Amino acid sequence: MIGKLPFDDANHKRLLKLILAGPVFPVHRESSLDFQDLVALILTPENQRIGIPEIRRSTWYVKNESSTGRTIEKTASVASAPAQ
Repeated sequence: MIGKLPFDDANHKRLLKLILAGPVFPVHRESSLDFQDLVALILTPENQRIGIPEIRRSTWYVKNESSTGRTIEKTASVASAPAQ
């Protein structure tokens, strides 16, 4: 959706600060607030992170699955299929 890693820095101290601060979304890219909320919930410490069932109930997932008629599993298997 964004086209870059959520946290990236060659300096480990700065990288840790970026991770602890949470994801920052580029202003020049369009991403819905529902998507940003979902990413923020996924990129949290493991003991607070939401799982697949919660992801599937998220507003962004429900809207996009119903608008495309495709599940993430189907999309992922198509994306990972070898080119012919």
